[in-house]
Amino acid sequence: MSWSWDREDLSLAVRFLRALRGWNQTELARAMGWDKSRISLLESGKQEPEKADLQQLAKAIGLPFFLLEACLPLLRLLRGALGRTDLSPEMGERVAVVADAVSDRVAAATRITVTTALLEVELLAEAKALPTPLSCLGERSRG
Repeated sequence: MSWSWDREDLSLAVRFLRALRGWNQTELARAMGWDKSRISLLESGKQEPEKADLQQLAKAIGLPFFLLEACLPLLRLLRGALGRTDLSPEMGERVAVVADAVSDRVAAATRITVTTALLEVELLAEAKALPTPLSCLGERSRG
């Protein structure tokens, strides 16, 4: 497998994805069309997910896969820090740098998603000869 993350990192990633939605294992399994036992095996680290599994999981919860990939280094650092009291300030700085990079990617993806949604609504409104959201915003700013 060409995946560069160890089983424990991937196990945490599956739990992380489920937690983003606030779902239990049964709810995630239902959304995936999988058995709950498969979710349990992935989360416990007894089965290693393939990249395609994580892509499908991300899609099921509505998260672009590249954002999950961006979060994996942060999850790895946090997992490594769990229960440790001897972490150096450099480790804290490293976590902060990775967290900032993740935040930047999430912000960029959000801007792209919102812009795409606005353009889709604008095109749909124009096709139906309705007032468009952007034209309504322009009218409000003038009035």
